Order: sequence, then C-alpha cells, then structure tokens
Amino acid sequence: MRLYNLLAALLFTSGFAQVGIGTTTPHASAILDITSTNKGLLLPRVNLTGTNDNTTIASFGDLKGKTTANSIGSTYMELGEDYGATVKGVDDLTKCMDLVKSGGVDATINAATSINDYLQTTKDSSFKIVDQSKESTPYAIPMVKGDDNASLKKAVNKALKELKEDGTLSKISIKYFGEDLTKE
Repeated sequence: MRLYNLLAALLFTSGFAQVGIGTTTPHASAILDITSTNKGLLLPRVNLTGTNDNTTIASFGDLKGKTTANSIGSTYMELGEDYGATVKGVDDLTKCMDLVKSGGVDATINAATSINDYLQTTKDSSFKIVDQSKESTPYAIPMVKGDDNASLKKAVNKALKELKEDGTLSKISIKYFGEDLTKE
C-alpha cells in the first residue's frame, strides 16, 4: 500500500516536467524510457483562475489585453502570450495567486493539479476557476533507460493499473485535489 501511495503522489505532483515523447519505445538515442501516459489515467488539464469578483474574463479567449501571472519560462506563460495577455513572470504558484488576489494581475494559467492543490491546502475561497482547457497536459514518470529499470517500470505500470481499477487512484485524487482527475 505504501508503494501505491508513493506512486500516486508522484503521479499527481507538478514536479515532473511535461514530457512529450508519445511512445513507449523511444528512439535509440533517447536517454529515458517513458511509461505510457494514455492507458486509463487522466492527464491533467490547464485551469484559468481569477478572483470571485471577476466579471471580465470568462474564457481563455478573454485574455487579450489582460495581464496574467505565470512561472517564468513555463508553458503556461507561453499560453498566456498566445491568447494575447501580457504575462508577468514570477517564481512560483503562490506568487501567481497572491498577484491575482491583490489585483496586480487579472488571472493565472496553471495545471489543474497545482491550482486544485493550492485551493485545497489554503482553503482560500476568493478564487474561481474561470475556464479549463479541453485538452489534457500529458505527464510521464521518467526512468533511466536500460535493463536495470525494466522491473521498476513493470512494477510502476502494474501498480498504476491496479490503483486505477480498484478506485484507489480516484480516491487519492479527490482527497488531495478536490476532484477526480483520473476521469476524462
């Protein structure tokens, strides 16, 4: 059971970089074997978050001419720019949320897992999810390539499958993020 909790914690944290290899058999020059990201696990979506009194932003399309706070160099920073927002770069999610709350920016764009964790942990009810992307952001668990990790990869995949099938993954998601992120 401890292995399952550890795997679930690793899977639902935002500490892993977004890996977009899209194959379980990477090119021979790759240095990682990546576990599958499309076998029954929900890949977290992106949330657009503002304050409860926000009346000017109802969707990502409303960001043109607005200001967002996002981690410097993140894909969320680029997403804000793609929608026409002026993006203020900050160091972490807490600074993003502080700027939104103080009115220093209009909104923030971040992973649903990160936003949900922040809201669950702080119990701050001054925020609302304004919009959520239709597409998911894929996550993977990187492992060093090679035979040494073949048994680890097999154990991780087996544990994730069992957690999904028996509903444990769903319960962990609800406990820590306030919603079942394993459902599409």
